[in-house]
Amino acid sequence: MRALPTLALAASLLSLASTSSADTWLYVSQGDPLKWFPGSSEPDPGWFATSYASPPSWKSSDEGYGIGYGDGDDSTLLTDMMGNYLTVYVRSHFQVGAELGSLKKLMLRVQYDDAFAAYVNGKEVARVGLPAGALTHSTAATTGHDVTDGAFTIELDPTLLVPGDNVFAAQVHNASLGSSDLSFLPSLWAYDQPPPEAVITRGPFVQKVGRHSATVVWETDQPAPSRVLHGPSSAMGHAAEDASLVRHHAIELTGLPSASPVWYQVQSASLPSKQGKLTTEPDVADAFRIVVFGDTRSNHDDHRAVVHSILPGMPQLVFHSGDLVGDGLSSALWDTFFKIEAPLIRDVPLYPVMGNHENNAQEFFDTFELPDNSPSPERYYAVRWSTLLVAMLDLYGSAYDDQSAQYAWLEKTLADAAKDPGILHRMVGLHHGPYDSGSHGSSSTVRSRLVPLFEKYGVELVFSGHDHDYERGTVNGIKYVVSGGGGAPLYPVDGASWTESKAMKLHHVLIEFRGPMAEARVVEPDGTEIDFFTIGKKGSECASATECKTGAPGTCPAAESGAWACVEGTCLWNCHDTAPVVDAGADSAPDSASDASSQSDAWATDGASGVDASQSDASMTVDGGQSESVWSAGDDGGCGCRAANARGRALGWIAVLGLGGVWRRRERRRAQRRGS
Repeated sequence: MRALPTLALAASLLSLASTSSADTWLYVSQGDPLKWFPGSSEPDPGWFATSYASPPSWKSSDEGYGIGYGDGDDSTLLTDMMGNYLTVYVRSHFQVGAELGSLKKLMLRVQYDDAFAAYVNGKEVARVGLPAGALTHSTAATTGHDVTDGAFTIELDPTLLVPGDNVFAAQVHNASLGSSDLSFLPSLWAYDQPPPEAVITRGPFVQKVGRHSATVVWETDQPAPSRVLHGPSSAMGHAAEDASLVRHHAIELTGLPSASPVWYQVQSASLPSKQGKLTTEPDVADAFRIVVFGDTRSNHDDHRAVVHSILPGMPQLVFHSGDLVGDGLSSALWDTFFKIEAPLIRDVPLYPVMGNHENNAQEFFDTFELPDNSPSPERYYAVRWSTLLVAMLDLYGSAYDDQSAQYAWLEKTLADAAKDPGILHRMVGLHHGPYDSGSHGSSSTVRSRLVPLFEKYGVELVFSGHDHDYERGTVNGIKYVVSGGGGAPLYPVDGASWTESKAMKLHHVLIEFRGPMAEARVVEPDGTEIDFFTIGKKGSECASATECKTGAPGTCPAAESGAWACVEGTCLWNCHDTAPVVDAGADSAPDSASDASSQSDAWATDGASGVDASQSDASMTVDGGQSESVWSAGDDGGCGCRAANARGRALGWIAVLGLGGVWRRRERRRAQRRGS
């Protein structure tokens, strides 16, 4: 972790109407959905035109760009191309808004193998590695070109674009039917004035997401200023920026609405980042999900498969049990790690513990921006999220005997959590666990030094990695989970007296919390469920929120109001934003700078005064047996977030059991793009 730029907070919330910084619009990029046609025959004439309506022979891909096979980096895999057809045709839609009149330059950059021709709104704009004249499905590339040979970049005329719907199309050709690979990954973007020349080399990813704030982190190949657009919809409307020239960027977004999606995009680079969408901390009455996994080193394809299997479950936090990479001293391995993790950690904060393979590398400390709540926050720290507290420990660079600073911090952290009525669940993460029957076996040192603290302060679950397998057991009321199946070579697990479930499988652990209860599912990359277990139990103090009103009301932060909620039989004082944010819609865009400025006022929580929570008469009941009715309305300030959470919970469990591709959430703008 590096210090935040000194000017970051001074310029943390600027309206787009009041900044002269370059604005950049990214129209086509990695992961954007597309339609493709296998070139075993000729496509229809005019297949690249805006008006073309693709027939069923064109296949849809929500995984989107890049498309290809054989390189291990493609999102849309052409598993049948080698030996069968030479060319693939692609189309995707994108929207252009009121920015059209201000655009000065339109840029196209393509990473490719072996050759391509590209079209914007029916006009050919680039041809690389192909002969002149008419092209057919049997035209071979004239030269062999690998992605590693470099990308093709060209400046285009912004007048190619039109207001509203636009089409990008391309035909990608191999040099021969027997070619071992093909790749096509385009980026199309425009700007109103030249942006910094820097290139984003890592990220962006989110860290330290809280109830009203989040930190966006990225790195560039040369010093550059930092600028992040963000807002309550994909139109964004706010800018957080810092003029300091740095390579490691960490910009804190403040004044965010709680329990809400926040769209953001890094702009301070020659090519802006793909838009991300983080979610701020929910109300305590709302369900939420976390993921635990680890040991992602060495086998990159397996690591990628695990990451993609996590996405449909829509977690709000991800905890990593260590050994992120095979050698923490290798920058190349870190680059690969962040590239594979990108679709996950762009939206969801990742909280790792250090494993032995990190080798106490400075790059670990310099890259992550972890919670600053311990004597050594780069090594050990705690995460508080709604009703959950997780203590993340360091076994490889910090002492943890009873005379150490880490031990004293852990005891105080757990003791304070045990006394806090708002913390219903306490967990601990570390790399080498105290109960482990895999190849490495248990850490007797952790067992003798730290387990007594876990038992004294009511820790419910301890997760670890180190052994590349899955194992769960219970000792003295604490569940011990080994989750080391994130991509490293798998190890056999023998089982021991405490073992209740075990598997030598790639996997992740998805846990959903609802008040005093939690349900955990252990899932393979193909959606197969390995294990299921529960944490906590349903309370008995209430059947409805009216039975909670005899208790003393709790307190809420400024700009939030509170009400009693009965969640799974437990009374909880539930705080939520007094003035819910108005979502302009995921597809809306400001019609002018003044519209963007007025939209930025949607962050209604920023700078509001305190609220006397005891004056609220609102209440709600949330119970697993009544989910059809109690989540559809109630006292959520009209935002509907409880109903959304209930729908997301139901659909998410379907997703992780093998139908993830059907239920995966996409921004509404992507639905528009899938037209034809």
